[in-house]
Amino acid sequence: YEHDFVQDFPTTLSMFATRRSGQPYSYTFDENNSPVFGLSEGSSDDAGHLLYVPSGPSDPLFSALSFNGDAAAQQAFFDYINSSELAQYKGGIAERNGDNSRWSTIVDLRLEQELPGVRPGDRTKLFLDVENLGNLLNDEWGVIERTRYEYERSVVSAQISDDGTQYIYNGLKSPSRIENKEVLQQSLWQIQFGIKYEF
Repeated sequence: YEHDFVQDFPTTLSMFATRRSGQPYSYTFDENNSPVFGLSEGSSDDAGHLLYVPSGPSDPLFSALSFNGDAAAQQAFFDYINSSELAQYKGGIAERNGDNSRWSTIVDLRLEQELPGVRPGDRTKLFLDVENLGNLLNDEWGVIERTRYEYERSVVSAQISDDGTQYIYNGLKSPSRIENKEVLQQSLWQIQFGIKYEF
């Protein structure tokens, strides 16, 4: 938007918005303490084996020995599956990069006023930039979140049964540890004042 509040010296208001999808991530086994396939995060940096999501206690790949046979702990595992994105993968392997962190919208604003310069024909421009205006107005707006590098949500550890036919699950993480979120620096609002002289 532009308007001459002072003749021949316009005031300009500009806004620029970007909207983008979130970083993809994968649901995986927690292999820091319990390597499922012979590799662990500690020795190979990023084992990243995709999680098999059982459909329920009767799933043929789910061992009754899971969570030391504790029915309440097993139910907590299935409750988490049913209340999360994992529900779409029940009875199968979670898709690689199958889910995304939330979308983000960033709005930037610039207010610029032209003024005369010292010499005829010169111009002075005063400007005010607000980066991430939404976050200035409300700290829940303009926030860019993602699952931390290596873009995995490790859910639970597991072992393979001695006969090689079932997963024995253990150590369900808390929802916040599974989500493994970080808020990026771009989420913070910033204000900048400046002067530009054209001659």
